[in-house]
Amino acid sequence: MLVLAIPRSREQVEYVYYGYVPWNIYQVKPKYIYPREHEAAIIDEESVRSSALLVVIGNHEDTRVRVYRLPLELIDEFTLDKMDYRKIRLPNATFFKVVTSKPATVMLMGGAPLDNWPEKPPEKWPNRANIPIFLISTEGTYVGKEFIFLATCYTTPPGWDGGTFRVYALEDSEVRLYDEKGKIVASFKLRANEVKWLPLKGFRIYRLVSTGNIMACTCALRINYPMFYPTPTGGFVGKVFYGPFADKFEPECAWKYIITSVEDTKVKLVDLDKRLVLGEVKVKGGEKVEPTKISLNMFIESEKPIVVLMGDWFISTGVTFMGLRAGQTACIYIPEGEAYLFS
Repeated sequence: MLVLAIPRSREQVEYVYYGYVPWNIYQVKPKYIYPREHEAAIIDEESVRSSALLVVIGNHEDTRVRVYRLPLELIDEFTLDKMDYRKIRLPNATFFKVVTSKPATVMLMGGAPLDNWPEKPPEKWPNRANIPIFLISTEGTYVGKEFIFLATCYTTPPGWDGGTFRVYALEDSEVRLYDEKGKIVASFKLRANEVKWLPLKGFRIYRLVSTGNIMACTCALRINYPMFYPTPTGGFVGKVFYGPFADKFEPECAWKYIITSVEDTKVKLVDLDKRLVLGEVKVKGGEKVEPTKISLNMFIESEKPIVVLMGDWFISTGVTFMGLRAGQTACIYIPEGEAYLFS
């Protein structure tokens, strides 16, 4: 989702969110059973859908919202308070724009598990919709001290000590996680550059509050769908990145991350969990590099601005987004498929 803050006057600012509902929404499944499940994939015909959900969550009280189908057809208008939300169902192949009076959380989701959300939880499609995404703070940035979000992740299985939600501390922080009823469900401390894994209940609204600056994301053990990484300094082009990656590369899968740059640069890869430098890679301007060193949580530092993309290209599915600031130049790798530009 492309996000813009547009000043209308000295007193009033509007926040604009652009997006596109894919024309083809479906789930894939292995063509063959174990141990050949990684050889080929086919479309699960029962999963094909003709619409998706646009969800707008209030980060502040009295937030006015307008939803347009592009070029400029107003299809909904409403007001949200903090932690409130509204869902709008949009047909496939729809370009849309959301305009808010204050920063809001705007999410586009699709697939069989969401047919009856939130009235009924997924039953036939348990744990199928795991969308990797970095959270945007209540102030509209990827780094912040308060986040209100919908958990687009698996409900963590009983007895599993891991989690599908991660918090990255950019400075020493005391963090609390609240559920939609205002109950504290987790409380912990992090030192700078530490990572915390948390279990969440899938498709619930949460509020994350910290005394220090943090970044947070929902994801699985590995990033299965393509995702561009935001930088703590803002946007998707920068010299420093934090985030989840994968525990290892497997020959039968296609997990990989890609680094691109406009200029020649040297990039350092750090394992955040082990506090270990994994190595360095050289990136030539205008070309892509696929590093062979990886860990579950990484810190990436470059001498010159870069773009970082992660995904599993075995099934070549998923939707991701990134943006450029005015006057910014970037070398971007676009996976096979479709790409749309918003301005």
